[in-house]
Amino acid sequence: MALARLERLPPDSGPFGSPVPPRCRDRPCAVGVDEAGRGPVLGPMVYAICYCPLEELETLEKLGVAGSNTT
Repeated sequence: MALARLERLPPDSGPFGSPVPPRCRDRPCAVGVDEAGRGPVLGPMVYAICYCPLEELETLEKLGVAGSNTT
């Protein structure tokens, strides 16, 4: 993939990211981060961040949402 085309995109759009959700800008939130891929030597890496207002954490627990490293 030609990186020059991607580097011209604004930093808060496209493959580089997105803005913080409005409801997460003014309240405490939990943030989850995950990655997938093999890294710059063996292939592309993809990172994802998820915001969750603290008052919604119980809802996620009831739905059974958990991290991949959770035992």
